[in-house]
Amino acid sequence: MLPSGLLRAKVSGSSIAPSLVVPAKPAIAAAAREVFSLFSEAAAQRRRLGEVNADVDALCSERRDHRMVRGLAHLARGRCTLHVATDHDPATLRAEVFERSAAVGPLALVAGPFGRPTAHDVLAEVGRRYELSAEELSDLLFADLESERRVVELDVPSEEWLLHRYNVALVQGLLCRATEVRIALKGATTPRLKQLFRWVKFHQLLHRVSSDAEGVTLVLDGPMSMFAGSTRYGRQLARFLPALCLQEADWTLDATVLWTRANHRKALRVTSRDGLVSHYADTGAYRSPALQKLAAGLAEAPEPWLIRDAEAPLTLGPSALVFPDFTATDGVRTAHLEVWGHWRGDALQQRLEAMERYDRSNVVLAVSRRLSSGKSKAIPEHPQVLPFTEVLSVKQAVARLDQVARSDSVDDDLGNSSLDDHP
Repeated sequence: MLPSGLLRAKVSGSSIAPSLVVPAKPAIAAAAREVFSLFSEAAAQRRRLGEVNADVDALCSERRDHRMVRGLAHLARGRCTLHVATDHDPATLRAEVFERSAAVGPLALVAGPFGRPTAHDVLAEVGRRYELSAEELSDLLFADLESERRVVELDVPSEEWLLHRYNVALVQGLLCRATEVRIALKGATTPRLKQLFRWVKFHQLLHRVSSDAEGVTLVLDGPMSMFAGSTRYGRQLARFLPALCLQEADWTLDATVLWTRANHRKALRVTSRDGLVSHYADTGAYRSPALQKLAAGLAEAPEPWLIRDAEAPLTLGPSALVFPDFTATDGVRTAHLEVWGHWRGDALQQRLEAMERYDRSNVVLAVSRRLSSGKSKAIPEHPQVLPFTEVLSVKQAVARLDQVARSDSVDDDLGNSSLDDHP
């Protein structure tokens, strides 16, 4: 992700657009090649990060597109593995040197007739305890500072990969200032929708989903609409973007972005035709470790319950969709479990009212006590609400599913109707 000082965007009236680069353009490709080579050589030679940063400064001083180059370097630096080049603890070495310096009194700049010790004498004395010369000890005193750490590995496959990552990062930086994000998907298959909404839940985003003849619409609350914690939530929203770029269907993202310190409202539009390429591996639907642990526990639920991943969204009224995480059945009755991430009291109340209105009484909402995003953190007492703090209890989840399960035919889902079931 790029810091605000490295973002590049074009503003025209009430609209804003990221200044995306064209990877095939010779000048752009050459700039990325220079940055990629610089960091590749640094990893091969195990150079200090401070030296690499100085080379980036020198490279930028010669170019007009210095902000783009700094952005590429920022992303490459974030993919570096850094190593403290010593087996000794630099903090311990510093403490011993400073303590010995204080003990021997004022140090002379150079050896003189009065016999006062110099800094070199102190370094030599302390170094002997570690079998280090004064020069070697001097080099290691601040080896734990980031600028002194050495680049040992670069996880950037190519300069082209770096340019695609840069384009995505430009959009991510703008989304960190969004109040609302609306995503329209046309022709999305059920497996791909399931994958996308797993990512929504993985990043714990506040969302609403609906469908019509045109396709599926996903509305995400932006970080600037939150009561508190907008920075963390903004990063979560930005990290969701590469998951959207994995979609094979046509998609359009519209967002309202607060721009400049004056928070001017600007309209952002990005589409699947802009050529954004995800750096996420397309490995299917991903789950957080906590949800993976819950899934493993539910899979071992006692008889007669069989609890597995939900395969398709449920309808909630004429257009809204619900994406449960798990579906439970005992062969006769069925119930569903949806684990909520960030939530607001009004959104939770609206969901409960909709489930009552459209007779979805066999859906349990697991709500985290610590992820409330509104003024009120109170979770209503309701048979379809299961509060939890850190880890959702499998025993409690099974008991609540058993409580709400029913055997009628209201569970027809979109996987059997308007969405294509085939990947």
